[in-house]
Amino acid sequence: MDGSKLVVIGAIVLAIGIMIPLLSYSFFTFTASTTLSSPRHEYIYSTTETPYQKPIEAPKEELKIKSMASFNTYSQLFEYISTVYKKYEELGTTVFRYPEIVALSMGLRESYKAPATVATPTVTATGPEIEGYAGAEVGETKYSETNVQVKGIDEPDIVKTNGKQIAIAWTNKLYVVDPNTYKLLWKKSFNSTISSIYLLDKYLVVITINEINKPLELRLPGEEVKITLPQGTTNTTIYVYVWEDNGYKQAYSIDITGRPASSRLLNNVLYLITTQPLEPSKHIVPLVNNKPVPANEIYVIEDKPTTYTNILSLNITSGEYSTYSFVTGPYSRIYMSYKYLIIASHTPWYRRVIDIKIFKTITKFLPDKISQKINEYLDVGKLEEAMKVLYDYLETLTAEEIKSLFTLIDTELSSKEYISTDNTTFYVFKINALNLDYKGRLVTEGNIRDQFSMEVYIEKYFVVATTVEHYKITLSYWIVSPRTITITGNREITV
Repeated sequence: MDGSKLVVIGAIVLAIGIMIPLLSYSFFTFTASTTLSSPRHEYIYSTTETPYQKPIEAPKEELKIKSMASFNTYSQLFEYISTVYKKYEELGTTVFRYPEIVALSMGLRESYKAPATVATPTVTATGPEIEGYAGAEVGETKYSETNVQVKGIDEPDIVKTNGKQIAIAWTNKLYVVDPNTYKLLWKKSFNSTISSIYLLDKYLVVITINEINKPLELRLPGEEVKITLPQGTTNTTIYVYVWEDNGYKQAYSIDITGRPASSRLLNNVLYLITTQPLEPSKHIVPLVNNKPVPANEIYVIEDKPTTYTNILSLNITSGEYSTYSFVTGPYSRIYMSYKYLIIASHTPWYRRVIDIKIFKTITKFLPDKISQKINEYLDVGKLEEAMKVLYDYLETLTAEEIKSLFTLIDTELSSKEYISTDNTTFYVFKINALNLDYKGRLVTEGNIRDQFSMEVYIEKYFVVATTVEHYKITLSYWIVSPRTITITGNREITV
């Protein structure tokens, strides 16, 4: 470029979002298969109270989900994570999956595309009789419930009532009051932040989160690598209290690493999902009550994972529990029916993919040598390197030449419509008290807006509504004329 002009390219992509909802109906046929219980206990953090009950290890009838891949050692696990992230780097994190339904020989039908339109079943979805579910009445008194998606399956909140008491959580404090007399019945302060609570007839469940103040390392016999827990790692604790003698007494507590994604409560069984990131530079594994989840109990259900998804199933009354860990995509939402737990994972990598498509269009108007060099970088996902080649080329042009070039490019870009390449994966688990059975996954275009975008009809049909974004692209640029500013004396600077 000549010395008289400076070109600044800004906002190469201006996305005009045209939000088009796409309703996708997908059908599953579920059958029973093997189950897993992988419990651990002991305590990672001490509490100010002495529990009178310890959580109980569930019977280990099956310690292995035979139909799923897992790891023999932690070294193998960490090598796998490192290999996956190297592929991300090579591809510039532009990897994305095309919409399909994946059958995993565990009861799902064969892989197929969802039909364009499907008549909605006329059957009203009703679940089995829920043990201990009293509806919204206690005697003659009616009371408000948590706004749940499926009747009889409770959801987390910071204000709960069982018709006789109201429990209110605020930061690290919990208050229980009598709604009739307005009397404070019980209060409790925690050393961690309260995430959510559940209030049953006589049980109070408190889920808290805190961060580890200093890094921890664990050396295991027979392992070549150390397990690390970096400073700032989130830990989730479940406290279970029982109402006795006009107050709540702690029965027991359970700790699990990761941030609580969500939870559900069905028939006195709590299903808690926590997530923690995979970090190739650190040897991180999930911990339950200060014990790492065994390598052969960490399962692969995603070929491009980013996250540990941990599922802890806890029988509130007995204290019996089991835990499962999987390497998955990032958590988005969950849906639970009486028989199935469905975890949604959204992969929002579409913007970078669209940027690459735009650069591919730009290369049509560049000299062959420059175009070839840019395409070589784009083919391996190196967008920044491709952009530098473009900038270097623009430096050789005058302002008028750049303006003419951008006019041609803008005309080409504005004539096309781009569809986002994000998608949502649904991991499907069949639940049976403390046992989970992985059934397979469904992948569809777009993103769900909330949990009410998912529905299970008569425990047979899974319906999901997603939103796919369509874009129109315009190219914006500015030409800045240089000016001379006198600083002091005879010194001058050109900007």
